[in-house]
Amino acid sequence: MNKQQVDQFIERCNEKNKGAKIVRVTYQADVKALKKSRETKEPAPFHALTCVSTRAVTLGADYENCVNNQRGREGLEQTFESQGIWGGKGQHIDKYFVEHTGNGKVYLAGLQSSSDIVQISDTQYFADGVPVDKESVAEYLPARKTENKSQGTERPVKWRYLDVAGIKEIKYGDVIVKEGE
Repeated sequence: MNKQQVDQFIERCNEKNKGAKIVRVTYQADVKALKKSRETKEPAPFHALTCVSTRAVTLGADYENCVNNQRGREGLEQTFESQGIWGGKGQHIDKYFVEHTGNGKVYLAGLQSSSDIVQISDTQYFADGVPVDKESVAEYLPARKTENKSQGTERPVKWRYLDVAGIKEIKYGDVIVKEGE
């Protein structure tokens, strides 16, 4: 998908609702897998690992506001200020998009949501294009960052930047845009 297609999708959604929107996004991403197993040190039995995920994402939300709201729920001062994106290499295009100034890629920005409104599926992994279960590639997946120190919260706000080129489908109510349409 490209930025123009996502822009048109957002424009159609704004006709229904001008505020923040919970959308369902299906996207594909390359996984930066380890070359060797963490456990056995054996080389990975695949060359490329990708994943396809469907997530509920709130578009049009403000990151600082989301973090400060969470800090308030936890009884903390609401004084959080964002320190920028990707070490200063992220530039906001508008409230929905961010551009990485180093590689020129455009990303859709939003709050990963837990929503009963939008169905969320598990991530499906593909090793060299063949579907595999997560357990079979788990030892080659990089360790997940478990703590977000900058927010100062017990329950971190899950803010996501999804590469627009990897979006396969995006849906808000009856407005659906699929890759290639």
